[in-house]
Amino acid sequence: MKDGKVVAEIIDGPVLMQIPSDSEIGIYPEFHHTDEQYGWLRDRVRIFQQEGPGGGEPVTLQVNGFRVDVPRETDCDIARPFTEVLRNSVETRMEYRELENGKLETVQRDVPRWHWIIVKEGVNKEELKAKAKKFIEAENAKRVAAWEAERNGDNP
Repeated sequence: MKDGKVVAEIIDGPVLMQIPSDSEIGIYPEFHHTDEQYGWLRDRVRIFQQEGPGGGEPVTLQVNGFRVDVPRETDCDIARPFTEVLRNSVETRMEYRELENGKLETVQRDVPRWHWIIVKEGVNKEELKAKAKKFIEAENAKRVAAWEAERNGDNP
């Protein structure tokens, strides 16, 4: 309000999308679809064989209804949300510890569910940056065309 009058700020032009920073390429708060917008950041992982039942079988990972079966003993590129599932998967093991008085005490310990490593993080980062640029340029062109049509009184 200026001198008792309401002042409206006029924005000249459409609101344009910006290319995300390198740290935000392929990172989204929710995992909806692997090819949403311009793709997902992927990590190359290797899951090792383990002793026990199923220790040589592929590992099934799920995020919000999407599933991937990762074979063991080979490098695989998986979307970052699946890497987070691997990172956060633990199982509780019960162990016994002998006390000074000779009695046994039960101890719970959380251990990683699978033996795995990240071979390379962000294997498709440059590809995603190129897709992001192409996607955002196309989206901004649509916004500019719609803004110009509205400004000229055209009915799109």
